Amino acid sequence: MKECKIHSVQLVLAAIVLAAWVGASYAPAQEPTPPYISVGQVDASPGASIIVPVYYTPDPKTSISSFTAEIEFVSNNLLFEDASEGVVNENELKITNSLTTSNPDEKGVKRSKLLLSVGLEGKPKKGIEDGLVAYLMFNLSAEAKPFVIKLTPRIVSAEDTQRPPRKVVNLAARPGSVAVLSADVTPEMSCFFFTH
Repeated sequence: MKECKIHSVQLVLAAIVLAAWVGASYAPAQEPTPPYISVGQVDASPGASIIVPVYYTPDPKTSISSFTAEIEFVSNNLLFEDASEGVVNENELKITNSLTTSNPDEKGVKRSKLLLSVGLEGKPKKGIEDGLVAYLMFNLSAEAKPFVIKLTPRIVSAEDTQRPPRKVVNLAARPGSVAVLSADVTPEMSCFFFTH
């Protein structure tokens, strides 16, 4: 009888440890510490034109006037078209971009790197505001299969609003994604703009 109780306790403890491990595995990614940029998460059907938002969350202690990020993604079925200004710092924000694409690897996978620069024109006294800084426009191939295409950003450089500007080294980046749905599923419009 004593062995049976010990065995039951061990099973309960094992179940608790397993539940904690599974819960940790599926826990949402923790928010980075400001300042950081985050790339949106979008659902799309094959053949769709897609808009992926890029958001900026400032640190009240450090005003940033510009940043450049490199966003890498598998581009066999996801074609980058262009980037445009978001809604913050109206008429002051300038966006530039360039794209490089690798040759297919041994598995036929092509990767692209989008270099996105966001900056305030002139000599700004306040930094980039909290919110939507850019829209990234893509086309998804009609042949795309259900799959999640990760959009992985890396900060290349950032500067503050001081004169002369100083480098900002603590700007973080949170990845986004394009989830390719089955051809017969229509994504909800809210996913295009507000998921981040």
